[in-house]
Amino acid sequence: VALASRPTPIRQAAATSSGFGAFDGVATPAFDGAPSPVGDTPSPPTALHPLSADSPSEPLELNAKLLALRQYIDERREALKRERPSAKAHWKLPVVRSRLVSNVLENFGNLQYPWLIWRNTVVTFVDEPGVDLGGLTADLHSSFWREVLKPEHGLFEQLPNSEGGAYLPRADADKKQLSLVGRFLLKSVLDDHPTGPGPSSFLLEFLSGAHETRAFRDSHPTYALQLLANADPVIAQSWSNLLPLSGEELAATTLTLDDFDDALPEQPLSRANVSRAVVAGCRRKLLTDRRASLDALRDGFTLGGKLDLGLQLAQHRNADLALLLQGKVVISTQEMLDCFEWGEPPAECAAAVEHLRAAIADEHLDV
Repeated sequence: VALASRPTPIRQAAATSSGFGAFDGVATPAFDGAPSPVGDTPSPPTALHPLSADSPSEPLELNAKLLALRQYIDERREALKRERPSAKAHWKLPVVRSRLVSNVLENFGNLQYPWLIWRNTVVTFVDEPGVDLGGLTADLHSSFWREVLKPEHGLFEQLPNSEGGAYLPRADADKKQLSLVGRFLLKSVLDDHPTGPGPSSFLLEFLSGAHETRAFRDSHPTYALQLLANADPVIAQSWSNLLPLSGEELAATTLTLDDFDDALPEQPLSRANVSRAVVAGCRRKLLTDRRASLDALRDGFTLGGKLDLGLQLAQHRNADLALLLQGKVVISTQEMLDCFEWGEPPAECAAAVEHLRAAIADEHLDV
């Protein structure tokens, strides 16, 4: 699995709470053994149920799936070359770094024919030296996925009070611009350039078409919660803590179904409906509130329905899709050290090599 071009600081985000914690910005009660408002017997202390992330497939299975996807993409690319032998093999992309997002979207908006997206890009950063042997293209992709998420572009947002969650498309974003972002995301997938951790892993879940069949099932709320946790870990953990509660404990929260989704009735939470409420809340935050924007992204990602990788992507669980989309965004010290063949450096380089090794081995170093 490709590493993101610029590794992020090695951090582990963790949401902790006492009892339920925050409920969509509103504090909900924590049980401490005090008598329940709906019964005479004291309620037991509520245990925190950590929301564990979906694990990727085993390495051999994951590699086989990813290789199958790469093989499918390569076969499509080679077939196109045979169909259009006279087509130019390269796509020149001049980019002004200070206008990177607008330049990239303008270039992708000028694609006259869908098959042109298969060409290899040759990137030039205006007024910067360099010949693109692959590095400048990688720089373009990693820089784009950092820049396009910034608020000034008005295309993506973090959920309110999400404490650093991943980005989702804004409901009020320009749909034509989002469609072009979808084209660029397709190019990133086709050419194996990870986006880094910024975009939510729900994007590929939606683009694969798997969100309806596996993401939002009342019988399996933990999957929906894992998707939400990528964008809003605080609320996801809070809602996860509701699932094991007794009927009396749920009643004591005074929460109703319409607190999760205002399309639901004002009916108190119970053991019979808590899973439905949680899944509906996840759907609202991830999908319902921004459906038109997600559809615009998918329109671009499929080139208006002319190239659909949905069947290939839907074979992967979400953790595998996250690796495919984001790359490996957190690496251990040992994994970083193993990236190098240290050997015996020349005497004039020995001090620099040892300094690099010591810097990497420093677990408190942000890289």
